[in-house]
Amino acid sequence: MKYKLLISFLCLFLLSSVNAGDGDDFLQAFGDSSWGQKYEQAPREDEAPPMTNANTEIEVNTSAVPDQICTRSQQTSLPKRSFLKILSKSDLVVSHNPDTGKLTINGGTMVGNCKNMLQYNFSSPSHGRPYLFQVDIRKPATGCEEDPATGKTLCEYKAYTATDGIPNDEMKTVKVEPNYNGFVQCMKDVGVMTSSGLAEDKIAPLKFKETFSGANATGEVWFYCHGPECARQRLQNESNKEENSCRFYEDINDDGFIAYSQADVREQRAHALFNQICRSGDYSLIDNNLPKFTEFSFMYDILKRVRDTIIEDEVKKLHAQIAKKKDLSNLDAQNFNRVLSDFYQKVVLPKRSQILYQIEKVDTMADGEARDRELAQLEAMVQAYRKYTKEPFMTKDDYAKMKSFAMKAPLHKELWREAALKYYAVNNSAYHFARYDSELAQKNQMASLSREEVEAQMEMDITEQSEELDKLGILANDKEGQVSFSSQFQEAANEVSLAHEFDLYDLQQEIMYERTQERAKCYNAQAGMWGINQQVCLQKSAQYEQDLMYEYSMKTSPEYQQMLLERQSPYLNLAQKWSQIEAQRNQVYGIQRAPSGQTNIDPRLLRDPRISNQLRSNMNQNYDANYYGQMMQQRALMQQYQRQQQNLMQYGQPSYGPPSRMPMMYGNQSAGFSFQSGL
Repeated sequence: MKYKLLISFLCLFLLSSVNAGDGDDFLQAFGDSSWGQKYEQAPREDEAPPMTNANTEIEVNTSAVPDQICTRSQQTSLPKRSFLKILSKSDLVVSHNPDTGKLTINGGTMVGNCKNMLQYNFSSPSHGRPYLFQVDIRKPATGCEEDPATGKTLCEYKAYTATDGIPNDEMKTVKVEPNYNGFVQCMKDVGVMTSSGLAEDKIAPLKFKETFSGANATGEVWFYCHGPECARQRLQNESNKEENSCRFYEDINDDGFIAYSQADVREQRAHALFNQICRSGDYSLIDNNLPKFTEFSFMYDILKRVRDTIIEDEVKKLHAQIAKKKDLSNLDAQNFNRVLSDFYQKVVLPKRSQILYQIEKVDTMADGEARDRELAQLEAMVQAYRKYTKEPFMTKDDYAKMKSFAMKAPLHKELWREAALKYYAVNNSAYHFARYDSELAQKNQMASLSREEVEAQMEMDITEQSEELDKLGILANDKEGQVSFSSQFQEAANEVSLAHEFDLYDLQQEIMYERTQERAKCYNAQAGMWGINQQVCLQKSAQYEQDLMYEYSMKTSPEYQQMLLERQSPYLNLAQKWSQIEAQRNQVYGIQRAPSGQTNIDPRLLRDPRISNQLRSNMNQNYDANYYGQMMQQRALMQQYQRQQQNLMQYGQPSYGPPSRMPMMYGNQSAGFSFQSGL
């Protein structure tokens, strides 16, 4: 193998020596000439379009024998070194637009006298090769013939001549070989190359800037040259890209160039943006740019984790602020709202949704190993979720402080209350999910629920807490102490008792009415004339009276009174709770409120015979006069209506009691009231 390589090298060396003549003449003529500097300073536009075909594919014969001798006539391309010599720029400048797939090669001003011999070919990647750019020496379709004297093929070309660096109007016809030697001869024929060197005043300057389409894929761009002169003129800093003795490849310029596809450019831009925002430490900046990474799942997932980690760190800072302060009045409500809202929406909700989905999944599975595995996964998810309710994150104690007047929390600010509710939602969901942690569920005797039941419980709790925070906001903005929720809940408790008192009084009145007015109708002298049987009438009246007395007895029983107390208990507990909250509010705001015993009560209500002494005493301390004044008037109107209806009743009607009474309500036990049967 080494022997064959040595033979190939010697063949190339000897061939290069034979063919060196024209190539050396060209390179020596241009040498280190600075002819192009004046054109780079003041470039001139083309005066004639180039002979170019942007879509011409470069044909590379892949079946060629690697050690084949390449002859002079096969030099059908300009070597890169020779091409650069006729350009004003020292290197080719390549640009690429990935959106359009167009690639532009710019060489500045060109020695354009023999430009019509050239054709610029560009080929897309194929057969493992990248993009190829070739300065091809074209062979015209007509005007070529064999020279009888030399046997060489000569072709006619139109060439530019110039005087004092200005192209002449009339072009010169040259007849040369359609190869590199012919191109060198053309330069001599138009006077650019002379025996003494380069005649700069004979140069016809034209612009070289070619744009090719179809560069849509990612790949390197190489300069392709065909012929033996390519290897001889190869620049020393070029890597060896040759395939055989006639095909040679070089980087398109000193730095090399890679054209990138639209997708790759987007990914590059995404990488640059990724590095920029990832280092910023600003989770809002990361979150705002996340949609730009949806097609790059790897970067998207990393950025989400970074964003969530930064948000979690911000929540820890909020906990630290609350933990070390006894006065929360100066805390930034807007920052608390922003951080806790983002924490809930971007970190907590996705995890909560995953847990709810897992709950539903477990519920639909039959008992067995598969369900046990899913249940274990659910428990692990719950345990990971519950970390958000423990230090160094915010805790339930932090939430208590956030709605405490004693801590001077800025409850008058809506943003603060919204922030508190967001954290409550985090803590509350962790509480309900604890039923899926076997240890906690057993400890707290929590039964498993379906997904729908858990969501309903959480929604109910959050609604209740939202209403409480709204009340705290009302109190916080009530600087004069005009609002008292404790009084309202006490009134609700008293309303239960008052309604019961009214109901008992109505029963008493109805019994007396039945015993006197209705029963008297049975003794009416005209009752028989009207078809009323006196005995039947008395029996019905007595039965109705007994029914009323039974109802009265039931509503004054100890069991009934216990039920009334249970009805009142939630209101009384809330009244006590809000009384303590309002006391804190009053102390912090310096509000002086009159003792509750000084509350004014409508005196007419206190004289109402239906009200027991005990209830009257409670009302005098706790009740809203306007409300009970309205209730008393409504009851009076209803009783008047009932009496009118009874006066219109016809004898013989099967019902002996009033047609309707107020609905049964519950209250405290009335003062003692006894009956004796009238029969």
